[in-house]
Amino acid sequence: MQKREGFTLIELLVVIAIIALLMSILMPALNKAKAQAKAAACMSTLHQWAIIWKMYTDDNNGQLTESWDWVVPLRPYYAAKDVLRCHAAWKPKVEPAMGDYEPGGKFHAWADWKETNGGDELFIGSYGINMFMTQNKDGGREGKLWEKVTVRGAAYIPIFSDSAQDEDSPQPSDQPPILRRRDLSSYWWRR
Repeated sequence: MQKREGFTLIELLVVIAIIALLMSILMPALNKAKAQAKAAACMSTLHQWAIIWKMYTDDNNGQLTESWDWVVPLRPYYAAKDVLRCHAAWKPKVEPAMGDYEPGGKFHAWADWKETNGGDELFIGSYGINMFMTQNKDGGREGKLWEKVTVRGAAYIPIFSDSAQDEDSPQPSDQPPILRRRDLSSYWWRR
């Protein structure tokens, strides 16, 4: 009898087919875990923003930002500019030239040059502020703003969301929904 020294072609093909089958089963699970990790990172970033806003309002007697811009006034409260962008958002489609602005999209971040104390800086982000949370009354928003953090129902006012622009505002006709207490309690129960 002779000793076999290698695998036959059929044995190699069977092993490759088994590996391919296992990979096809595992890849969706790995992609789902990757998406969940990105979502957890984005939630962590939003939590950091809540802390940043709390520190800013504490230092400014409960006042929110005076202008439409929120990125520059809050700059002393965040060290890395990465906090402006959710990890699930890709970089801007095009990096804008000095002084220009590039809006974001469904999966792309916005990019904006802003004037700071140190000169012009490029900020890249994917979050936008609820622009009813400012002292700026431009655009016919008189009496419809939350200028301070001590408004009634402040816990139910969204501060941040994913956004294609950093300084975008709802129209005066876009009023927030009026929720009854029963709606809120059922909302929290379902979470």
